[in-house]
Amino acid sequence: MVFTSNLTQSLTFILNADHSSQQNVVIGATPNQVGTEVYWGLAAYLNYQINDQYRVSFRTEQLKDESGVAVAAPGTLPGPNTVREATLTLGYAPVKDFELRAELRGDRASQGIFASSNGTLYQSMVTYGLQGIYKF
Repeated sequence: MVFTSNLTQSLTFILNADHSSQQNVVIGATPNQVGTEVYWGLAAYLNYQINDQYRVSFRTEQLKDESGVAVAAPGTLPGPNTVREATLTLGYAPVKDFELRAELRGDRASQGIFASSNGTLYQSMVTYGLQGIYKF
């Protein structure tokens, strides 16, 4: 379900909610443990159009995974996990059909799911991205 509201000519608020249930899926820490996977997510976006070329956006999301399947491979998590994230985006569109984006994102989970290069699992992670998007 998605709700969108144009608060002003330049400011837009978006709320997105998802729920999923899947039966007969491998769950839990034991690879042969089969059950029903249930998870839900909620995301909120605030987009501000500065002018015709520049915009800034803030997004925050939460995913509640009741059996640890949606955010990890089967058998790697012993149970429920909640993941939250926040992202700040600056967009620049020099022409109508193309946008450059710079993003900074922080994620936090109730259990360690973010792996370092040596395999250690952490509960948080910060990433950045530079993107070029062609719109057609």
